[in-house]
Amino acid sequence: MLIAIPASLLAALVPTVLYTLLVWWADRHEREPLPLLLTVFFWGAVPAVVAALVIEGTFDSASQRMLDRTVIGGAASTALVAPIVEEVFKALALLAVATWAAREFDGILDGIVYGAVIGFGFAMTENVLYFIGAFAEQGWGWWAVVVMLRAFVFGFNHAFFTACTGIGFGLAALSRRRVARWLFPVLGLAAAIFFHGLHNLGAELADVTILPFFVGVLADWGGFWLLVLIVILTWDNERRWLRDGLADEVGILLQPQEYQAMLTFSARAVRRLAMLPLWRAGAPRRVALFQRQLVDLAFIKTRLRRVEQTDAAQADDLRRRAAQLRTQIMALRPDLAPVIDPISAGS
Repeated sequence: MLIAIPASLLAALVPTVLYTLLVWWADRHEREPLPLLLTVFFWGAVPAVVAALVIEGTFDSASQRMLDRTVIGGAASTALVAPIVEEVFKALALLAVATWAAREFDGILDGIVYGAVIGFGFAMTENVLYFIGAFAEQGWGWWAVVVMLRAFVFGFNHAFFTACTGIGFGLAALSRRRVARWLFPVLGLAAAIFFHGLHNLGAELADVTILPFFVGVLADWGGFWLLVLIVILTWDNERRWLRDGLADEVGILLQPQEYQAMLTFSARAVRRLAMLPLWRAGAPRRVALFQRQLVDLAFIKTRLRRVEQTDAAQADDLRRRAAQLRTQIMALRPDLAPVIDPISAGS
C-alpha cells in the first residue's frame, strides 16, 4: 500500500496535467488568467468532491435500507443521484466565474475551458480514490485495469460533462435576452447530467448486459469529438471577432502587417519568435503584451456591440476599458521593434 498510494497519485496527476495543458492550448486567442484557472481546478478537486461524497454517501445509506442495494437501487444512485449532485456542485464554480469574473467570460470557448478544468480537477481526486481502492481490493492487476479505463479510456469524461454546462454559460454570455441568459446554463447543466447519467448507467449495468456499457462509451467519445468540433468552430468565430474588432484600428494602433498577423494564432507566434534575437531589449515580451492587449480590445469591442442597445451601464464600462487599452497599446508603440512581416519571418 505504501507504493500504491504514490503510484495512484502519479497515475492520476500526470494525465490530468497533460489534458489540462491541451485544453489551455485550445484557448488560442485570449487565454484565461492562470489564478482563475487554478481556483476553479481546486474547486473541482476538493470542495466539489467532498460535497459529492457526503451527499452521495447519505443517499447510498438510505437506499440500502429501502432497496436492499438491488440493481435498481444501485442504478438509481449512480445514474441519477451522482450525476445531479456532482454536476450541480461543479457548475457552482462556473456560476461564480460568470457572475464575479464576467470580464473573463467572453463566450462558448471560455465556458468549455473553465468547465473542462473543473472537470479535470474533480476527476483527478476521484481517480486517486478509485486507484487506491482498486489496489486494496485486487492488487496491481486490477489497479492497472482501472487506471487504463479511468485515466485514458474515460479520461475526458468529467471535463466533457462540465464543459456542457460551460457551453450553456458561454451561450448566456453571448445572448442579448434576459430569459436566454438564465435558460442556456440550465440546458447546459441538463446535458451534463444526461451524459453523466448515461455513462454511469452503462458502467452500473455492465455486469448484467454489455449493451448499456457500449452505449455509454459511444456517448462519451461521441460527445468528446462533438466538443472538439465546437472548439474548432469557436476558433473561426473568435478570428472573426479579431478581424472586425481591429479593422478600424489599422493605421492608428497597428500597421497592416501587424493586423494580418493578429488574425491567426500561428502568425502571432511567428511574430513573437522573430523577436527572440532582441530578447535582451525585451522585444518578445513587449510584442506578446502588445498582441494580448489588441486581442482584449477586439473582444471588448465585440461585447460592446452586443450590449450597447440593451445594457447602458455595461456598455459604458466596456467603453472605459477599451479607452484604457488603447492608451496602453499606444504607450507600447515607441518601444516595439520594427514591424516584421510574419510570412517573411517564417520563411
